[in-house]
Amino acid sequence: MREGKIVCSCRHITVGHITQAVVAGARSFTEVQREIGVARSCCRCREYAENVFAAILAEYEQSQKKEPRLF
Repeated sequence: MREGKIVCSCRHITVGHITQAVVAGARSFTEVQREIGVARSCCRCREYAENVFAAILAEYEQSQKKEPRLF
């Protein structure tokens, strides 16, 4: 996903902002809302923002898995 893509136009929140919240420890959409305010004004972006968050979280968690060591 492009980091600069706007997710919430009311608050000018981008994919990058959601990514930063996940890296900082947000593990639920409610935590992201509290942290950066996404989908808290008109809420028209809520479904899209939740989907973006879920994709970012899944990608982040996958990247954190360590390969088992053989030796």
